[in-house]
Amino acid sequence: MLRVAIDSNIFFSAFTKPGGAASQLLRLAEEQKFRLGVPKYSILELEQVFVDKKLEDAYMELVQWVKDNAEEIVLPRGKILNRYKDYAIDIWDIPVIASAIEWNADYFITGNIIHFAKEKVEQHLKMFTIRDFLKMFEDI
Repeated sequence: MLRVAIDSNIFFSAFTKPGGAASQLLRLAEEQKFRLGVPKYSILELEQVFVDKKLEDAYMELVQWVKDNAEEIVLPRGKILNRYKDYAIDIWDIPVIASAIEWNADYFITGNIIHFAKEKVEQHLKMFTIRDFLKMFEDI
């Protein structure tokens, strides 16, 4: 089964814009079309974002959704995390991409491909936007 890891921005969109492409991606995961991995770092990062936007209930929904439908990817630390320091432009994206690679994801879905060193990342997995990834499932 395909292993798909998602970036924090995808998860945020899925829970704040129901019916959008990010929601469609999560529905496919619910239908077990692929195995979805959510980096622990993303969940931690999103907690503060949801609190700041006064969306605590949506955050609790997100946490429960992960428990029911996805795998929480352990946050790499130390030397492992340091291996990926050149894989992202923004220091906050490093733990997310490191998690996806260490989890052996086949795909990493993000709304911010330009934030990553695509050539380096794609030595390990393929990066897609949501829309490009969803096109793979149009004929299924």
